[in-house]
This record gives sequence, C-alpha cells and structure tokens, in this order.
Amino acid sequence: MDKIGRRNLKTFSAGAALNDIGEEMYAPYLPYFAATFLGVSGFQYGLIEGICEGINRIMRLFTGSFTDRVGRKIPVILAYILIPLSRLGLTLVKGWAGFIPFRGLRQIGRSLRDPAREASIGESVPQTERGRAFGILNMVDTIGAVLGPVIGVLILYWATVGLKGTTPAIGSPLEIWGGLKTVFPKESYIYLFIWAALPTIISAWIIYFFLFETRMPFAKPAKTQAKPQKKQEDFSLRTFISTLKPNSPFRKLGYTTLSHMILALGAVPVSMILFYASNKLSAAPIENGILFITYAISHFLTSYPAGWLSDRLGRFYTQVMGNILFILALILIIFVRSPLFLIVPLILYATFESIWITNRRAAIADLSKTEAFGKTFGNFSALYGFPSIICPILFGAIWSLLGSGFALFVSALFPLTAIFILPQKN
Repeated sequence: MDKIGRRNLKTFSAGAALNDIGEEMYAPYLPYFAATFLGVSGFQYGLIEGICEGINRIMRLFTGSFTDRVGRKIPVILAYILIPLSRLGLTLVKGWAGFIPFRGLRQIGRSLRDPAREASIGESVPQTERGRAFGILNMVDTIGAVLGPVIGVLILYWATVGLKGTTPAIGSPLEIWGGLKTVFPKESYIYLFIWAALPTIISAWIIYFFLFETRMPFAKPAKTQAKPQKKQEDFSLRTFISTLKPNSPFRKLGYTTLSHMILALGAVPVSMILFYASNKLSAAPIENGILFITYAISHFLTSYPAGWLSDRLGRFYTQVMGNILFILALILIIFVRSPLFLIVPLILYATFESIWITNRRAAIADLSKTEAFGKTFGNFSALYGFPSIICPILFGAIWSLLGSGFALFVSALFPLTAIFILPQKN
C-alpha cells in the first residue's frame, strides 16, 4: 500500500470512528425509547427501518454516479453534515411516523458517504490488499460502538441527575441508579440525541483537511471535440437482468449481486434484534447497552480477520462461512428466554456482519471496472439494498401474524439459499 492509500485509510478511519461514537451513543437506546415512550410496535418499528433503508438504497442509484463526477471528498463531507442533523431531529419526534424523516436523513447521509468512501479505498489500495483495507475500515467503523453506549449511559444518568426536581418521579442520584434495570425519563433522551451529533461534526472537518482526492471532478467534453465512440454498457440497475445471461461480461458481478440480494431479505438489522430484546424479553436500557457493546466488540475484533480471510481463502468460501454463522445466530435467538443470553447469537451475528461487509466490498471492487468504481458500488448497494427495505417490514409482519420464532426461522432460509447462488470464483 502506497503513501496515498495509507493516508486515506487513516483519514476515513478517524472519521468513521468518531461518527460511530456519535451513532452508538444513542442507537442501543432508541428501540427502548420508541417502545416505551412512544408506544411503537414491532411492525411499526420494522416499517420505520424498512422505509428509511429504502431511502438509502434509492439514493445510491444516484450517489454512486455523483461521486464519479464530483470526486470522493464532497459527498463524504455532505454526509457528515446530514447525519448529525438527523440526530438533532430526533428531539422533535412525537409519534412513530415522526421517526421517518429524521432516520431517512441519516440514510441519505450514509448513501452519500459509502459509495464515495468505498470507491476511494478501491482506487487507493492494490487488489491483493483490498480485503484487509476494508477490514481495517470496518474495524474502526465499529470502535465507537464500544465507547458510544458507555458514553450514552453516562449522558442519560447525568441528564437525569440534572433534571432532579424538574421532572416527576426522579429522586436522588442514589435512587436513580438501579443496576441493570435502571430506567431514565424521556427528557434525558433529548439531551442524549443532542450530544450524539457532536462527534460526526468533527468527522466532517477531518475529511475536509486530510483526505487526498483520488478522483478529479468530471469535466464535460468541449463542443468542438469529435463525437465520442459508443462506450461499453456499465453495470447498473437497468442492466442487472442482462448480467445474468451466460454471455454477459458482468455475469459474475450479476450473480454475486443476486446472492447478496437474497441474503439481504433475511439480514434482520441489529436494531430489530435489540427491539426484540426490549419487546419480547423485557430488556431494560442497560441490558440493551450490554448486548450492543458485546455485538460491537465482536464486530471490532473480527473485522480485520474477516478481511484477511477474504484475501487468503477467497471471496466465495469466506461468504459461505459468514452465512452459516448467521443462520446459527437466528436459530439460537428462537430459544433465548433471558435478554443477556442473546450475547452468544449476537457474537455470531457480529462475526457474520464483519465477513459480509468486508467481503462484499472487496468482491465488488475486484469485479468492477476501474473507471466506474463509484457507479458500480452505488448500483450494487442499491440492488442488494432493495431487499433490505423489505426485510424488517417482512420480519415485523410475520412476527405480528405468526410469532417472533417463525419470523426468525423464515429469515434463516434466505442466507441458506444465497449460498447456492453465489459464483464460486468471484
């Protein structure tokens, strides 16, 4: 890896770590806040997640091409401005539908950041080191998930102490703390949402000052220039079906995408698992925090090994291993009867996510045309992301109609099916 590759990886890593601290300061406690103070049901929470994920994926149809035109730096800076605004907006939410515009704003930020960041790393790092580079990025992308929940609890506690005498039912500091079953008033969460915006604002400045631009802004051809030759079709939403044909030059990319689309139908987000803990297992905020920290530490510890394994074992066998771990995690959750026993399936889930995120990025970079990195990453992300819209809605609907155990079992069928679609040499 050359000097530019190391510099950009460090810059993205610093920005990602700070953003993740801000995100995870409130994320583990948001399901409890939604369920307890706003009366959000499992189906409604799944609908929120699905709609907002849909905003993310639809936007990626445009943000990939956008970063190819304007460069990698501008989209990431814009993202790190929109994401903290989404957290500040949570202070205004009064009902379940109120989550949608602000959680959607967060997803717009992610849709701007991810294709630009992934394309920049793909351009900065040699193919033989991409798995490890994306592994490092994913590792630091989760480091804040270890610190964030702890900082979040401290803010909730001190905000509650500060509210003593102004909010009913808040006693002395010693009475506020009740161990794992400690609960906090709604007003304390407002302070938490405000403080969670600060780290990502700092991330925007880090990208502005330190990121080396690997893609110059697109220049329109002069009018006097000769008519350009018809160029080869790129991989996109419009051409996806044709990539599955035997003679397509993008056939491996097409089937890799199809496999991830099927996997995404069952990839229940961690927020839904935490909502399951709050709603089904009566987990208190501190217990959800412990579960999330366990997930985050596992994700952090397995991210670089997942990238190393992807480079050594190959993209196919690494992904198969990840899918099997995910199936085991979903089946184990069915038999859990106490919140903290979710620790084991969450470790398996976090390991799967490390493999999935790292391996798919490296695989798409390997199969993409260099001049269309941003567009390919954006369109791939949109394609496999459309089923991500359906996943939490489908999971919530099956949960409401047939029970959570049946919903988890159905979800486990998708990663199993995805194994048989993935091309062995990709």
